Amino acid sequence: MYNNYIIHYTVVVTLLDFP
Repeated sequence: MYNNYIIHYTVVVTLLDFP
């Protein structure tokens, strides 16, 4: 369950940290 949350957070951070 936690793994899914971590993956989601990582994706969001990666998308936001594009610039």
